[in-house]
Amino acid sequence: MRLVYKIWLGIGTTLLAALAVMAWLGYRHSQDDVEASLLDEGRTLQAVLMAVRRTYQEAFLASGLPIDEHTLALLPAHAMPHIAKAFEAFDDRGIRFNNVSDRPRNPANRADAMEMTAIRYFRANPTAREQLVTFTDPSGARYYQYAAPIWIEPYCLKCHGDPKDAPASIRAAYPEAWGYRAGDLRGIISVRLPAATTEARVLGRWQLEQATHLGVVLLAVLLSGAFVHFLVVRRLRNLNQAVKKLAAGDYACRVEDQGGDEAAALARGFNDMARTLQKDNDDLRLAASVFSHTQDGILFTDAHGVIFDANPAFTRITGYEREEALGRTPVFLSSGRHDQDFFREIWRTVEHQGNWSGEVWNRRKDGDVFPERLTITAVSDDDGRLIHYVGVFNDISQIKQQEAQLVHLAQHDALTGLPNRVLLADRMRQAIGQARRSGLLLAVCYLDLDGFKPVNDEYGHAQGDRLLIEMARRMRSVVRGGDTVARLGGDEFAFLLQGLKNTEECEQSLNRLLGAISRPILIADKPVSLTASIGVSLYPNDDEDPDTLIRHADQAMYSAKQDGRSRYHFYDLEGDRRARSHRESQEGVRQGLAGGEFVLHYQPKVDMLTGQVIGVEALVRWQHPERGLLMPGQFLPAIENSDLDTALGDWVLDEGLRQVDAWRRDGLTMPVSVNISAHHIQRPDFVDRLAGKLAGYPAFQAGDLILEIVETAALADLGRVSAIIAECRRLGCHFALDDFGTGYSSLTYLKRLPVEWLKIDRGFVRDMLHDPEDLAIVEGVIALAEAFGRGVVAEGVDSVEVGLLLMQLGCRNAQGFRIARAMPAAELPTWLVRWQPPETWSEDSYRHWNKENFALLLAEHNHRAWIDNLANHLEGIDGLELPVEVNPNACAFGAWYREHGRQRYGHLAEFAALAEPHERVHALAVELLAQQRNGEGERARARLAELFALREELVAGLRALQARVLGRETGTA
Repeated sequence: MRLVYKIWLGIGTTLLAALAVMAWLGYRHSQDDVEASLLDEGRTLQAVLMAVRRTYQEAFLASGLPIDEHTLALLPAHAMPHIAKAFEAFDDRGIRFNNVSDRPRNPANRADAMEMTAIRYFRANPTAREQLVTFTDPSGARYYQYAAPIWIEPYCLKCHGDPKDAPASIRAAYPEAWGYRAGDLRGIISVRLPAATTEARVLGRWQLEQATHLGVVLLAVLLSGAFVHFLVVRRLRNLNQAVKKLAAGDYACRVEDQGGDEAAALARGFNDMARTLQKDNDDLRLAASVFSHTQDGILFTDAHGVIFDANPAFTRITGYEREEALGRTPVFLSSGRHDQDFFREIWRTVEHQGNWSGEVWNRRKDGDVFPERLTITAVSDDDGRLIHYVGVFNDISQIKQQEAQLVHLAQHDALTGLPNRVLLADRMRQAIGQARRSGLLLAVCYLDLDGFKPVNDEYGHAQGDRLLIEMARRMRSVVRGGDTVARLGGDEFAFLLQGLKNTEECEQSLNRLLGAISRPILIADKPVSLTASIGVSLYPNDDEDPDTLIRHADQAMYSAKQDGRSRYHFYDLEGDRRARSHRESQEGVRQGLAGGEFVLHYQPKVDMLTGQVIGVEALVRWQHPERGLLMPGQFLPAIENSDLDTALGDWVLDEGLRQVDAWRRDGLTMPVSVNISAHHIQRPDFVDRLAGKLAGYPAFQAGDLILEIVETAALADLGRVSAIIAECRRLGCHFALDDFGTGYSSLTYLKRLPVEWLKIDRGFVRDMLHDPEDLAIVEGVIALAEAFGRGVVAEGVDSVEVGLLLMQLGCRNAQGFRIARAMPAAELPTWLVRWQPPETWSEDSYRHWNKENFALLLAEHNHRAWIDNLANHLEGIDGLELPVEVNPNACAFGAWYREHGRQRYGHLAEFAALAEPHERVHALAVELLAQQRNGEGERARARLAELFALREELVAGLRALQARVLGRETGTA
């Protein structure tokens, strides 16, 4: 069947099937409409009849007529059959109705079988209001039986209740239908509705609708078919004709492919296929032409490697005729230069990648071996099955010869024949790899002929070239066979000494080279002697890349020339690394300064006795974009004594002055101390530059800026530094000598140096509680400051105890972590509000101690440190050693108690009272350590509270002794 007929048939069948479904559903709906219509009609008649019954009943009762044989016909039960009979004369549709009962008094009201079924239904379902059922009478006519219940109402009981209450005429006339009660079912309203008229009306409308639907469907079939024929069938017919042309070999045929629908897409697909076939046909013709005329040899083999075709170029290259190759495998061309692993790797590559390309040596028919560029390709069918191989090759003998000549020219010096820089670099990479594998040394040497230029200028370039050729020959004759000598240009050479066991072996080779070069050579019948300077870089000691090794050897060669020539010099690896790191660090600081990465943090200085903040020290920080916030020790050493040192110092001065001025505008007077390096302060223009900076702040007052210089810097040129300090003081600046005690100053220097403050180095302050020598230094600095009228500030006050001891030594001014860490300027106002000195620094608890009693102060600190060390050990803190001094006479406190303390305070009762708690502390320590050794660490740690209680008891005794000593010294004891 043709496609057009199939389309018409399909569309018609589909639409007719849809029409049939719609007709069936419409018919079912029409049946429902018939039933609903008759139900409504039954309800209407039932309502009318019940209204008539009630009206008759009420009218009769209201009239006061007696119920007798004359008035009985007026009651609804007797009147309803007459009304129904009269109704038939007015309505010819066959509707029948009556009120019927299963216990009627009027024979005309007796219920038939169907009505009896309805009465039983309502008695069984007292809440039901109606019932509609269908039936067919004996004549075949279909009817609907509508029934509604009639319930006994109070007024009905007069005639249907107790007989003694009924009228005498009723009692006499009716022996039955007595004994009803209100709410009992008396009977039903029965309405019989013929279905024929209603069904004819409803189904007639349904038939009219179906006729309309059929007409619409037929029109839709015609329109759809015509539309599909125009859009699809016509275009498919054109496509079918084009396919026939294509099958006949007309590859240029095309069909119209305009549009975006499936038919257009199919047309485009056909056109693409036609173009592809046309191109493939052209390619086949072209391939056949190429196969016959190409200069490359081509072989075709089957899947087993048997040759089934070869082109004319194959014969020209190999000497074998096509017929001689057919039926054989390409093995007959093998030269024997490649092993089986080589060919297995080729076929493994072809198997996994589909092709292989590379160089192969083959043999011609005349026995000549030649190199060829070969490409092997595996060809598979559409199912992926291997069907044959294609080999394409060409003779590259001439190319290989040209390459060899070019490589030699590119890698060797034209004058001496030595390797040039290119070949040297390649051999260096190989030598480095060999040295890495063997673990032996590789010497990379850079040689420069001393005095070659004067010889070349005096005797001419021709003689100079002869001299270079002779020097190259001598170098080759001296080095070993595996070593390399290369000419870099002019009179500069490089050589590689490989496989050296030690430096001495390298030096022997270098001495031989220097000796060979220094031998005279005749030029223009005159003996000429040259020397050489050699620089050496040893790998892997100098673990760098080839270019860097050559550069290092070059640098070492210049050092050899500077040392007197005719010698060699080894490259200083560590010194170069330090210099490079130093340069990189300086460049980083320069970029950071230009990029605004430096900031100032400010550490407060306070009077510990009063709590007053006397100033801040500006400390420079580097907000490094990658490494975070860097401390001065991480970058200042790199710029020491350089122009960057001055640049950074100027920035710190500018920023410090700007901050002082900003605080003053905010109502805060806060002197700022700025560290100045020796290189910076000794610049000739330092005072003028400082004066220019101060001039930019009219509100600047004397003392707002304190310049801190380190002691060693001040002592380097005492006279000059003293003069600079004096000029700066006239500008309103004050000075402090930083890190005092770390240099080698004398009293004369201190007297001549016009500074207002001495700052005690934090190293002495931090350890003075544990190191008597540091304590003595701190005490001496404080005494010197008092003797020369200088203020003194202690750095590194990191604990309350250190601060208290400094106060007792006579030093009240301090800075350190216990006071505050260095902070950004924005945080200082908040800190000032919150700052409160420790209570133990107050005037109530502060006493100035004589130095003879300092050991008593240290005794308390020593005991606390011993307790802390023991507690840390019991708690298992890493990095701590076992406190071995459990002997009460061997710990620091015990040693003081037994010797110095007993000599000075042995006569005091407070001193004697310390012995007993000290003994108990050590006894408890022995117990706790024993528990820990026995695996009862938890139990030992649970008893730490006992240890701390004994500590406080001993400290309380010490405080009592200290109070007694202070009281005796002040005369209050």
